[in-house]
Amino acid sequence: MDGVSVNELTEFLTKTLKTFPNDQIQYRKEQMMSNKIPINIDKSYVKESKIHGNGLFAKVNITEGEIITFYPCDVLAFYPDKNRIKDGHKYGLICSDELANKYKKNKDYYNCYAYDVNDSYSIIGFPEINDNPSYLGHICNDGARGHSEKDKDIYNTVTSIKSNARFKIICDCIVAVVAVKDINIDEEILVPYTHGYWMYYEKRNKKLI
Repeated sequence: MDGVSVNELTEFLTKTLKTFPNDQIQYRKEQMMSNKIPINIDKSYVKESKIHGNGLFAKVNITEGEIITFYPCDVLAFYPDKNRIKDGHKYGLICSDELANKYKKNKDYYNCYAYDVNDSYSIIGFPEINDNPSYLGHICNDGARGHSEKDKDIYNTVTSIKSNARFKIICDCIVAVVAVKDINIDEEILVPYTHGYWMYYEKRNKKLI
């Protein structure tokens, strides 16, 4: 499957899910989350960013509305009680033993690269795995940063101005990075992380000090 639009992919996944009995749909979505779909998109590349660490940059001119890449699922975290923010919460991991062990050894770090698909599932992309241009969504930087509850409105304003892309959940199982503005070749691709993400990040850093 080559690059497709959001509408085309939504239609394809919707039709695919409808072929299964209702009691299998959630399992099939879980499979879609944990396995990369065979799609080829080569519109972005990774290099050092002036904002933070590595960033994602446009390899070609990108038009508003285009899918740029997808968010990878190196580890799929499942929260049966839908309580991931509570201390001591239950969770399960769907991935290889190697990646599960790596995640558990540095859980706080890798959780900074998690994207919550819904209340029960988070997909986690490992930043060191960045050689597939179809799955580079975890490398996108935010153009702004929140530091406290007091700067929430400022953060929301700045990230809205600087962002040229956003995360889009498709059929509750796949996360795409979609352009919200035209993006020029070699321009950094920026997405809003949300203020809640930055509050988690600040809390994590304080815990590590």
